[in-house]
Amino acid sequence: MTDSQLAQVQQLLKDYVISGKGELRVNELQECFETVRVDQRYDLINRTRDSCGNTAVHISANRNDLELLSFILNSIGQEHSLKILMLKGYAKNTAMHWVALQGHNEATSIILQAVPLLKRFELLQEQNELGYTPIHWAAWNNHTNTILSMLLAVSQEQRVTLLEMRSTDGETAIHWLAWNGHTDTLKCLLATVIEEQILYLLGILDSENNTAYDSAVLAGNEQTAQFINSSASQAKKTNLSEGELSEVCAKDETTDLSKKLGDVEETLIDLSEELDTKSLLVAELTETVKNQEWQLVCQEETISQLLSELETRNSPKVEEQKELVKKMSEQEVKMEQLQTQAEMSSSQLREIDIQQRTSRCQMAGKPHHLAIGKFSQSTPCENVIAPDLWQIASRCAMRGKESGSVSLKQIPGRIQLPCG
Repeated sequence: MTDSQLAQVQQLLKDYVISGKGELRVNELQECFETVRVDQRYDLINRTRDSCGNTAVHISANRNDLELLSFILNSIGQEHSLKILMLKGYAKNTAMHWVALQGHNEATSIILQAVPLLKRFELLQEQNELGYTPIHWAAWNNHTNTILSMLLAVSQEQRVTLLEMRSTDGETAIHWLAWNGHTDTLKCLLATVIEEQILYLLGILDSENNTAYDSAVLAGNEQTAQFINSSASQAKKTNLSEGELSEVCAKDETTDLSKKLGDVEETLIDLSEELDTKSLLVAELTETVKNQEWQLVCQEETISQLLSELETRNSPKVEEQKELVKKMSEQEVKMEQLQTQAEMSSSQLREIDIQQRTSRCQMAGKPHHLAIGKFSQSTPCENVIAPDLWQIASRCAMRGKESGSVSLKQIPGRIQLPCG
């Protein structure tokens, strides 16, 4: 990638982050990102910040710019997604802090899905300069669904760890819910943990040694205080009004609802891990299939080239064979013609021989019908072939046979000599 291309990408990010020139068009950034390596994309986003230290990821999360947020996270892959989401901007807030503060549920889901399952807890426990986690911010503004999305993305034990984390003032997210009187959200939050954990979480003291119950009472939120007290009573705990909840560590049986919820959530986590594993296997198999298809294409091209070369090599031989067959056919035709001519010549020779013998008979004073003497009745003379006629007649004359006469009658192809 050239320096000018890097400068173009950085200018787009600056216009969005620093100059605040409206929304960054994803298609423009996408065209530029295609020429940038993944590690370079991370470096460009990390280096391009506004005066408060926020990157394009922080700003798109705060503005709920879902399209841009999704594009950036997908373009850098899971390997760099956690790394870029851990970047801290203004007051050391991460992008997850901003979506939790604003209650952007869809943006929360996009961020959580971009991070591998086993790395989500690491992202959610990040604290800003005041010690607030994303769950602190969501609790302060009473974003119930956002809190549940974050808690259900991790295991039971990790939820307790997130809920027990304290700010610089020693306050947990439960303290804030109690102080602000967000009773319904507190109910949903406690439903994600078992009773034993509920007792522990409600008993945590802040920097002024106040429990969540104490915070609700101090803020005048009687309904929230009653709910906390009722929750403790159901678990057979000491009087929360006396501030002794923090000293209770006894173990009780969990409720059916908490058990079922816990089992379902554990199953979901296991299924998610299994799904991630299978997704990796599918990706590997897909890559293998693509490689095999490519090899098959290469083999087909090689075979095609070999066939073409073979045809090229055999083409002259085929032509020679065709020419040879043609010549052989012509030779056969000529041989047939010559054989026909030979037969005709043989027939003509026989006729000429007969004519010559007839001429000799005439010159010798013999009758034209070739009466050449007497033959014995016992002399075989039927179906005598014409070329042999003169020899037979001559032999009969030399023997002086006179007991029979010889008459000549010509029929096609033969001379018949009937005996008298």
